[in-house]
Amino acid sequence: MFTSLSVELYQFVLAQGLMFGIGDTMLFYPTISAISHWFDQRRGLAFGIVVAGSSVGGICWPFMLERLFVRIGFAWTVRTAGFICLAFLAPSCLLIKPRLPPRKSAHLGIGSIKDSFADKRYALLTAAMFFIFWGMFIPFYYLPSYGLAHGMSLYMANNLLAILNAGSFAGRIVSGILADKLGRFNITFICALFAGIILMTLHAIQTPAGIIIFSILYGFFSGGLISLQSACVAQITPDISMIGLRIGLLMAVCSLG
Repeated sequence: MFTSLSVELYQFVLAQGLMFGIGDTMLFYPTISAISHWFDQRRGLAFGIVVAGSSVGGICWPFMLERLFVRIGFAWTVRTAGFICLAFLAPSCLLIKPRLPPRKSAHLGIGSIKDSFADKRYALLTAAMFFIFWGMFIPFYYLPSYGLAHGMSLYMANNLLAILNAGSFAGRIVSGILADKLGRFNITFICALFAGIILMTLHAIQTPAGIIIFSILYGFFSGGLISLQSACVAQITPDISMIGLRIGLLMAVCSLG
């Protein structure tokens, strides 16, 4: 809502950058942490299904926003988006229920953070995800511009994000199913490998059809990385009541990228 009232650059930075970032974090990671309390053998699939919901939003939002910007302008488009989010997120928050009681604040501090990074498996996973996320989201921001530069219409270029998210939707669920059968770290490695290879081919793709195929494939494999990161953290966390702290620490480090 504050974004719809912004007129200066610093106001956009504070509203959309700082406030939205804090709010999104406080919504997403407690939800992801609660899933680990309820699932073990099918944890990968559970994460995949939950995180796939954001891909559905990624499919719908580009089409909705493109039409709303033209019809009602920027300010009311942003407000409409806020009302839609409120309608979906309010009942969702009420439905989230952790299985374990919250840890007392006295047990969470610098010592807990040090203990987490003292675990070599967790430290290596955090470092790996930092480098993966450092480059993984670049196409999400620049793919429409790349499509425009290579002969795509404005309408089709804007739809590339919806196409990418459609691939991501499938990738998050399929990777979750495979991870529970073949190993969460194994599938995470495969997704990272193929996402990296596909991304390195982008500079050689210069036709609209090729860019669309890239969007589908890259969305599929990058989607697996998004859904499995928390499942990997849960797998190497002996005390499941610490899962919230560990997922938060991992993503705090990744956000620096």
